[in-house]
Amino acid sequence: MLLSFLAAQNDQTNSSCLCRPKTLYGITSALYPEEPSNFALAALLRSGALHEVANKVTSDPDGALRQMLIVLAWLFGTVHRRRQSPETLRSTRNSTSLIVLPPLPDAIRSALDEHHRAVLAVFSTYVKEYAEQHAEEIGADDALPLSGRKASPSGAADAAFASKLRQNELAPESRSVFAATSGHGDDFASIVDLARSARSGVTLQQHAIPELSSPGLDSTEHHLDAYVVDFYRHGNLEVLVRENSMSRNKVWYNLQVRFNSSLSSFLE
Repeated sequence: MLLSFLAAQNDQTNSSCLCRPKTLYGITSALYPEEPSNFALAALLRSGALHEVANKVTSDPDGALRQMLIVLAWLFGTVHRRRQSPETLRSTRNSTSLIVLPPLPDAIRSALDEHHRAVLAVFSTYVKEYAEQHAEEIGADDALPLSGRKASPSGAADAAFASKLRQNELAPESRSVFAATSGHGDDFASIVDLARSARSGVTLQQHAIPELSSPGLDSTEHHLDAYVVDFYRHGNLEVLVRENSMSRNKVWYNLQVRFNSSLSSFLE
């Protein structure tokens, strides 16, 4: 499944041997505890966006290393913190720590957005194909999700009105017919939409799909903590505990057990 997914996503945008499906399979497998960030890393390698950041190391070594560290922190060092007001952020300008992780570079974000669209397309196709090939096994999608009560067409409906509706009816194969009454067909806006509105008989676990969680990228309630970048900026544990509001145990666990272990797995 993993290898076929990576092969399906191999759009030949980068011919490097590092970006071939079998090589990416090894990388994603080594980083399986960090799923779905391992798939996001594979997408960045395949797109060449990560190479662009690395190639700047000769002309702007400090900037390139900082951008690379930000990307890796977004992927493998995520710690959420309550979103702070602009006033609070302004009050920390003189701090030695960034505290809030800066946004991803534009090229990296674009590559991740493209990755999300590709994942959605692949799994939407999987659901549609499954529903088509197992139509007899899963039966008609005519039972209400909670009550289980079956909805049957009424013969008492006005003929002209029913005929007009049939002219514009949707015939979804993968989306629940009850969700389709709002005018949505088999085109899904997101993985959340796909998982929540798939037809009965098709079970899709949202958290089993290799999409980097969108709240981490677009949350209106949380920021991501910049503790990884801050540690490499000043290396001061006391400052991290005080300014990033993290306990010593949490700092050690996230830096050593999570972030450092992920890098070690990747580099090996």
